[in-house]
Amino acid sequence: MKKYYENWTNPKTQEAEQIEVQEYDFMDWWEGRISGPWQPGKHLVLNTTEQKYHYDLLKEEEWSKIEERRKAIYFDQVERLTEGFIHTFKKRYEISEAKDRLLQIEIERYEKLLFAEKLPISVRTNRHFPLDEIYLPSGEIPDFSKMIAKGVEGLNPDYKGETVQLFKPSKLNTIDICEIRDIYEKIIVNGIRDFAFTNSPNCQIKIGAGDSPFVRVESIAKYYNWLLDFKNKTPADTETTIPKPDEKLSEVGSSKNQSTGEVVGIKNNFDSVKIDKVYDHFSKHLVEKNYLTEAELTAYLKQALELKEPPKDRFSFKLVPTKAKIYKVFYRYFKDIAGKPYRRQREYAALLGDYFEGYDTDTVSTNWSK
Repeated sequence: MKKYYENWTNPKTQEAEQIEVQEYDFMDWWEGRISGPWQPGKHLVLNTTEQKYHYDLLKEEEWSKIEERRKAIYFDQVERLTEGFIHTFKKRYEISEAKDRLLQIEIERYEKLLFAEKLPISVRTNRHFPLDEIYLPSGEIPDFSKMIAKGVEGLNPDYKGETVQLFKPSKLNTIDICEIRDIYEKIIVNGIRDFAFTNSPNCQIKIGAGDSPFVRVESIAKYYNWLLDFKNKTPADTETTIPKPDEKLSEVGSSKNQSTGEVVGIKNNFDSVKIDKVYDHFSKHLVEKNYLTEAELTAYLKQALELKEPPKDRFSFKLVPTKAKIYKVFYRYFKDIAGKPYRRQREYAALLGDYFEGYDTDTVSTNWSK
C-alpha cells in the first residue's frame, strides 16, 4: 500500500485541505491486507473514531488482477468440493449390495433438495426437517490456506493433508433447503455469480468465510449432474462396480497394441514428437494415476493432436488432488518431451486449457512452470 497526500476540499467546512490517499494493489489483496467486496475506483472513507476522512484507491488494472484470481480460487474450491461429493458416493457405492437402488435414491434426494416441484415447502422453519441422509461436508469448506503456496499460483503439490473434509449424512430443515434453492436459482439457473467475497488464501479471514454457501451449491449442482451422467452410463439392473481409487482402470479403449507397444489410430499433427512417446508420457502421468481412463486419453489425443480442434464438451479429470499436479504433467511434455519449441508456449498450454473442464489457457501458460 502506498500513502500520499493531495489537495482536497472538506465537504463540511468547504475549506481546502490535504487528504491522505491510501492506494492498494493486487499484492495487498493477495497478502491479506484487504478483503471483501472491494470495487475499483477512489472511495471517500470516514474514520468515525477520529472523525477524519481519507481516500481508498484501487485502480482498475489492479482490481482486474484481483478479480481474475478470485475467480480461479472460487472454482478451485468448487472443483475440490465436487470431487469430495463424488468420492464419498463411490465409497458407498462400492460396498452397496443394491447399487441401482442406491444411485436412484441419491438422485431423488438431491432433486428434492434443489427443485421445489419435487419437494414443495410452504413455511421456512428450523423445526421441520423434511430431508435427511443428504451428504454434505462437515463444517466449513476445507481450509485452502494450508494448501495454497505463498506465490501467486494456486495449490501446493507438497501439501500432505486431506484434500476434502469428511462428508457426513445431514438433516436439513426448510430454512436450509430454501437458502440452497435461492442460491441455485441465482447462480445456476440465472448464471449470476459474484466473486467479491472470495478472499486471498493469505487473508486473516478464513478463506471461504464469505463465498462458502455459493461454492457449496455450485458443487451440489455439479454432483447432481454427475449422478445423472453416471446413471446413463451404468447398465440397468446390473451390479456394475466402480474401480477403487488405488486400482488401475481397465485397458478397454486403449489405442496401444499391447503386444507390440505401438500406438495405432492416432496421428500427431501438432508437433514432431512420435505418438508412442506422447502416449507413454500422458498414460504414465494421467491414466496410471486414475485421472483419465485409457479410452478418455485416446479420445483426447485424437482430438488435440490429430484433429487439433477443442471439443464441444470438454474432457474432465477425476479425483485430481491439485491442479498443480496436472500443470506439471503438461509442462513436462512441453519442456522435456517436445523440447520447449520457440514461441509456442501458449499453444502447448492450450493442450490443457482448451480441452479440459476447469482449466484456462492463459492461467495455465502463466503458472504451469512454477
